[in-house]
Amino acid sequence: MGNAFVDGVLSIFEYDTVKTVHIRSKKVGLMFRLLQAAILLYVVLYSIVMQKGYQMVDIPSGSILTKVKGFGYTNQSGSISVWDPTDYVIPAQEEDALFILTNYLLTPNQTRGEWLEDPAFVTNCTSNKMCPYLKSSRSGLLSGTCDLPSQGCTVLGWGPVELSARDSETQIVGNPSQLARENVLNFTIMVKNNIFFSKFGTKFINVGATVNLTTCHWDPNSANDCPIMYLRQVLALSGETDFTNNGSQGNPLVVGGVFMVKLTYNCDLDKSHTCLPKYGFQRIDTSSQWGYNFRFGYYSTDSVTKRDLYKAYGTRLVFVVSGHAGKFSIVPLLISLGSGLGLLSVATIIADLAVTKCLKRRQFYYEKKYEIVNDPDAITSVAPAPLNSGDDEAKPLLRM
Repeated sequence: MGNAFVDGVLSIFEYDTVKTVHIRSKKVGLMFRLLQAAILLYVVLYSIVMQKGYQMVDIPSGSILTKVKGFGYTNQSGSISVWDPTDYVIPAQEEDALFILTNYLLTPNQTRGEWLEDPAFVTNCTSNKMCPYLKSSRSGLLSGTCDLPSQGCTVLGWGPVELSARDSETQIVGNPSQLARENVLNFTIMVKNNIFFSKFGTKFINVGATVNLTTCHWDPNSANDCPIMYLRQVLALSGETDFTNNGSQGNPLVVGGVFMVKLTYNCDLDKSHTCLPKYGFQRIDTSSQWGYNFRFGYYSTDSVTKRDLYKAYGTRLVFVVSGHAGKFSIVPLLISLGSGLGLLSVATIIADLAVTKCLKRRQFYYEKKYEIVNDPDAITSVAPAPLNSGDDEAKPLLRM
């Protein structure tokens, strides 16, 4: 401990300088040049050419505009109701998202008053004490009254209340006719995306210059410049293809679903002044909690305010825009070259370790590379330890 402290203090009076040792050896020289060549190939081919290290890069900003077209219908007790986009797109415009109603449960003609609670969500009561006044319940606030014939509490709120037992009575847009359901799957969705790369002052749109929007339909191979796709395509490319079973747990037409539509731009402005995105589709609601639904009401007022309550199920599309654009600039090229040249020092470090630690004559190279010089006025606590030339020389780590 004392010697270490003294050595630390005495190191103030010492100086290290670089000594260059020129080794004439075919083996060592070839190893060093191969390391340099490998690093240069990595810098030039991978870092600069393949990764385009000569380009300045920018990420896009922009907006999404969506429009849906198509007609569906429901058949309730023989009464046909036709649905158009104004009915099933809720809300009409949403930022970077779209909801298409495909199924619903209707509780019509609700009014405010006192109503019997949904039996599935109350404990059988035998007295008013079991229905605390103004305590929250599923369908409203408890009225403090127990309905003895049904042994259920009554609630203050909108009624008749929505009954969970009626969930199987939902009306699928397009049911029961398979032909009508085909109409739903053939709803067309136009996704118009305008993006802007601020560093380059460049704008793009995902619509080809010669595309006829009245006749085209998107295809990943032959019509990627058309922004109009079928709902069937979105669902199929997300892995959903079987819509025949109304009771299917994950059927998005029945229980709804959340889907991500990703537009990825990879624009090389050195090669082209046009750029179209690649589309990706994925269902993102999980199997443990399939579906997407919410409630809304249509209100009417005569002498009494009434509403029709809808529990809406449907397909929610979330649009995500990502990617980048690149254009030649001298600054990133110089940075890539500078960092690449800095990697050449790795070849020297590896070669030094090889000749001083691994080769058969490592002790000889060590003594040539590192030399301890004691000046006449040097202050030392102990004599310099001689370099080991015994066992290590006899057992080289690498024979060359």
